[in-house]
Amino acid sequence: MRTLCCLGLLSLFTVLSCKTQVPSVPTTYEADIEAWRGRRLANLTAPTGWLSLTGLYWLKEGENECGTSAEARIKLTADAPA
Repeated sequence: MRTLCCLGLLSLFTVLSCKTQVPSVPTTYEADIEAWRGRRLANLTAPTGWLSLTGLYWLKEGENECGTSAEARIKLTADAPA
């Protein structure tokens, strides 16, 4: 019985220690991911993208004037119209 158990463990160890070939990731998948990352970066850094956001102002009911004038509730930079 003991010999049979040792033989079984040896067989199991032999099977488990064999190297199995792991399939490689297709290159088209990697290219698709890189293309998506490039498009995302281009969208984020575009003039109208999220990274160009310079301020976040909560609007109230009614008129919400913005500009460089003293009456404007939302102040913009000096190069913006009054």
